[in-house]
Amino acid sequence: MRRTGFDPFSKISVKFSDAEGTSEGAVDEGGPCREMFRLSLNWLKDSGMFCGAHKKNLNLCGNALHKNMYFEAGRLIALSLIHGGPGLIFFSETLFSLLCDQIAVPTLDDIDRDVRETIMQFQNANELEELRTIIGNSDVFSLSGFPIIVQAEEQEKIVQGTLRFFAVDRIREPLRQLIAGLNTCGLYDKLVQYPSIFKDIFCSEITLSSKVIEELFLIVYTEPGTNTRSKENRVISYFRDYVLDLECDPTNIVTLPDLLVFATGSDCLPPLGFPLRPEIMFLHEKNSRFPIANTCSLQLKLPVVHTSYEDFKTDMDFAMGNAKEFGFA
Repeated sequence: MRRTGFDPFSKISVKFSDAEGTSEGAVDEGGPCREMFRLSLNWLKDSGMFCGAHKKNLNLCGNALHKNMYFEAGRLIALSLIHGGPGLIFFSETLFSLLCDQIAVPTLDDIDRDVRETIMQFQNANELEELRTIIGNSDVFSLSGFPIIVQAEEQEKIVQGTLRFFAVDRIREPLRQLIAGLNTCGLYDKLVQYPSIFKDIFCSEITLSSKVIEELFLIVYTEPGTNTRSKENRVISYFRDYVLDLECDPTNIVTLPDLLVFATGSDCLPPLGFPLRPEIMFLHEKNSRFPIANTCSLQLKLPVVHTSYEDFKTDMDFAMGNAKEFGFA
């Protein structure tokens, strides 16, 4: 993105190389690009630029601020949305309100864990001397402009003021960089114009379900009444049971997002949708126990050699559990 000739409006082409450095060699028709954005946004969510237990707010990182990394983060997010990658779903309501220049009501979940624990300790204290001791033993409150507490009645004011300092006031410059990056290709202007639409993309987590997966794929059957069609009917019944198992069994090594990654390169439905409707096809020509996917043409090819659901599930788990990222299988 930092190359002089980079054009955010041009088609992005991605190549992954394996552990030995060998490139896939295939032309990127969408699958590797979606996978690259998925991996990048997952890294971004867990980086030091964001904090929060689940939903994320901006965190002040001096090194990232100096290197203009918040701008790059915003640009990466904008490019993912524009080029068919996944949405975010990990922004907190506080952060999204700040993006839209709306009134933000920060919560304890919007700040770093260490600061959150200190504020909670202060919040749960009952005696004035205990409150003074907590303030004296931590620089959290002095940084926020509350170096002392005179009377116990000030406790809630100090809690709210400290919370606002760390969740809102302290991140003004990172927020400015992020907004500049988000305006790549004019995306931020649209966010401000249509906040309710973008809030779903940035904040709302849509859980994949077996129903969503079944409705997503178009099954490409052969002619009815043939031997191949009877095999396909059996395999599809296995596949539907398998999808239900992934939804209902949290201990399974494979999840519904893993299945979607295997077939499409994305672990969620992209906000702009897929360029083609994903298809399920069948491996009649290959005596394979394992599924094959083409994430560019969005085709998931299922094996037809299994005669029991248990064997089908075992081989599906093995294939998807060992191919969760490009370059590794």
